[in-house]
Amino acid sequence: MYRGRALPDDAGQAEVTTPEDVRDLVRALADPNADDAYVTHLGRPTVVLPLTGDEPVPDHVVHLAVRDGWGYFVYAGVADGYPDGFTGHPKGDPRSPGTHGSHDEYPPASGLPLPLFTEVLIRFLESAELPDAVEWVELRPVTPM
Repeated sequence: MYRGRALPDDAGQAEVTTPEDVRDLVRALADPNADDAYVTHLGRPTVVLPLTGDEPVPDHVVHLAVRDGWGYFVYAGVADGYPDGFTGHPKGDPRSPGTHGSHDEYPPASGLPLPLFTEVLIRFLESAELPDAVEWVELRPVTPM
């Protein structure tokens, strides 16, 4: 299950629990007036970070955007097979331009065609793991706390 801010309810959040919900999320993000979304998967572990005190927070964060027919996905957090502090994006189509949103910058060549973007999101929803449907590229190294 995701919790994010792309499909606002009264609290500015929505839960996405089915593949059809994912498709609705992608359609909402494709609206020219939509910003990017900040999403966490509720099925993943939480951690306590020095900056958050005793309050557990998700062990990851996902930022999503859809611009001009391209889907952008940035993942930061714990991921099997990747170093601590991994922050990355899919190796996207070289024709996709870079873009930005309120939550992240999405580099050129990181955008995915919308059908593949939707599939990656559905796989993340179903597995709670970084999807292997695409190759992941480290965006910037992050020093573990």
